[in-house]
Amino acid sequence: MLEQVRIPRVYSLVVEQIRALIDSGQLKPGDKLPNERSLAEQLGISRSSVREALSALEVLGVIHSRQGLGNYVANNAPTELPEEQFEDLIVKGGPFEIIEARQLFEPGVAALAAVRRTDADLAAIWKCIEDMEAQLALGADAWEPDWGFHVALANACHNPVITAIAELITQRVSGRLWLLMREHNYASDPARPRLYLDSHRRIFEAIQRGDPRAAEEALRQDLAEITKDLSENSP
Repeated sequence: MLEQVRIPRVYSLVVEQIRALIDSGQLKPGDKLPNERSLAEQLGISRSSVREALSALEVLGVIHSRQGLGNYVANNAPTELPEEQFEDLIVKGGPFEIIEARQLFEPGVAALAAVRRTDADLAAIWKCIEDMEAQLALGADAWEPDWGFHVALANACHNPVITAIAELITQRVSGRLWLLMREHNYASDPARPRLYLDSHRRIFEAIQRGDPRAAEEALRQDLAEITKDLSENSP
């Protein structure tokens, strides 16, 4: 019987190659991996795909990252990874696949929210911004109000299908791989969370004015900045 053909994601192939090097003993516990630029050149892929692969390996416990020093094979790296564990990690899509979907979906959500929002919706959106600012002032992770802002925009469209799609994306951005890349992104530049907060304010102001074009563009710029930041790599 024929089996369904699956097109592998680039970063999953990189994960498999590095796992094979560790399994064969060519990479040993404590060994430092080449930097992201070198890996991208050797593999002939983008550095963003390399970053996804390294984040996946870190989630799986195969490597660990030392801020400013690079990536190393973990001393207690598992010699065998259950296939279902690996499949579970990649089946929901990598961070850049999630971003691509968000770029297609969320600008339109912002535009529609600018037209349909009620006073209660505006209050809910602004509450997320206030909560995000309060968390950042405490030096805490503002993940929940940050993403809550985007969910509140979807709710302001008053369309159950849009809300359902937002809930699906919520599941994806709550995954370990997305959250780890987000953590590395913030650690590489502590100023970024406040830049994202300012971006949220601009989106809110456009929605408050009832300006769908401005809201759509502000959301598009917000996601473009996130994409750029996630794609940045160490030398």
